[in-house]
Amino acid sequence: MSIPTGGSATLTVGTTDDSADEPNGSVSVSVDAGDGYTVSSTQSTASVSVADNDDPPPQELPEVSIADASVVEGEHGDLTLMEFRVTLSEASEQDVTLYYEVQEGTATEAVDFQGTSGGEVIIYAGRLSGTLIVNVKDDDRQEENETLEVVLTGADGAVIADGTATGTIIDDD
Repeated sequence: MSIPTGGSATLTVGTTDDSADEPNGSVSVSVDAGDGYTVSSTQSTASVSVADNDDPPPQELPEVSIADASVVEGEHGDLTLMEFRVTLSEASEQDVTLYYEVQEGTATEAVDFQGTSGGEVIIYAGRLSGTLIVNVKDDDRQEENETLEVVLTGADGAVIADGTATGTIIDDD
C-alpha cells in the first residue's frame, strides 16, 4: 500500500461469517518503520472489535415425569393429602413450571376428592423434584379402592416425558 506524503489510507480487513457461536474478537494492524518514512510511536497500531452475530445453541431442556401415588382415606369428613412426586431428569438453572389437570377415574370429584380443573406446580431452580397435591375426602361408605388421574398438560422449562400418573384412594371403611 502506498500513502502519499501528508496523506492517509484506509485498510479493509475482511471477516468470514459462519454459523458457529463463538466469543467476540478483535483485529489489530501495526505499521512498522521502513525506508523513507517514520511512524509515530503513539499511532503505529490500530484495533477494531469483531462481534459474533450467531445465537448460542438452544439449551437442552430437562425431561419431567410424574409418579403414581396412593393414600389411605383419613377420618370421616377430613381431607388427606395425596402427594404426587414430579421429577426432572436433571436440575435446571431456572424455575420449571408444570401445568396439570386432575381427572376422575373410579373416584368422583367432590365426593372422593376435591378436584381442580387445573393448576400448576413449580420446581425451583437447582432442584430435581417437586410435589403436586390432591386433597382426598373420606366417606363412611364401604367400597373398593378408587382411582383418579393427574395429567401434566404443559411445561415451561422442561419437556414432558411421562405426564400421566394414577392416584389410588385406599378405602378404610
